[in-house]
Amino acid sequence: MDSLSDTEFKLKSNLSTAKGRLNSQMEKLANIDNEILDTSFNKKDSPEYEALTQKQKGCLTMVGYFRSIVEEMTHSLNDYMEINSIQITETPKQHKFSQESFAFGSVVGTSGAWKTVDGRNDIPSNLPQFQKGGNSFTDPERFLTAFRRIMVTYGLDPSIHWSRLLPLCTSENVIRWVERTIKPLTPWPTMVQQFINHYGDKFKVQRVIQEMLSSRPRANESLSQFCTRFQLLADDAQIEDDSSLVVRYLISVFPEQIQWMIYQAVDNGRIAKMTINQVCDYIHVMPI
Repeated sequence: MDSLSDTEFKLKSNLSTAKGRLNSQMEKLANIDNEILDTSFNKKDSPEYEALTQKQKGCLTMVGYFRSIVEEMTHSLNDYMEINSIQITETPKQHKFSQESFAFGSVVGTSGAWKTVDGRNDIPSNLPQFQKGGNSFTDPERFLTAFRRIMVTYGLDPSIHWSRLLPLCTSENVIRWVERTIKPLTPWPTMVQQFINHYGDKFKVQRVIQEMLSSRPRANESLSQFCTRFQLLADDAQIEDDSSLVVRYLISVFPEQIQWMIYQAVDNGRIAKMTINQVCDYIHVMPI
């Protein structure tokens, strides 16, 4: 098994393990819910009922924890698969540059430019590509996220190495703009903001907000799947988790019985705070 397929295997194996643990916690939570339902009819003020509600809160915490792990591992796997499906550089991993090696000018084309602060001069073999046609990235934020993850994977500090590696990932026009606008030693977060401000969709946030505030569960889409989609839209729209307007809209799209259950969960503490993520986490673990 080669290194790429071995990486894919490990990512999928870890994701499968995390999903198994999440499912186990959700089954445990469902059993506790049934016990609480059976007990609440005649022992609601009993120590047994109190113990069950404490177990329920602990289980909800574990479900949220494993759900976040599954989501992060899913993103990592998707990014890995996407990066390896787009155009990649064929440059060897180890290479010392001379001034003549560069085609893009001052960002990396100065004498001794390969002499980085940390002494590293290696080049990852699977750098993502931006606006180069084919299957290359067109969204700057997604491109820079993939670019950073590759650097971190290889142990390269993005703030030190972005100016050295970026010319290998995009067109001469993009690099010329970078040369004119962003200094080579600009810290990574600042570089990212400037790059996205220039190449990003200036109306993206407004469009995403409109989509989010008009979204409803689709045909054959479960409420849990809808919540995941809604959470991603809220994140893209840069909405605060406790935005009361958005939380109220989210709850309003659910069936009346589910709305009632959500407000009951707030009253009894199962939902600690009315936020987008807390409401969605509650829906995720409901046996519906």
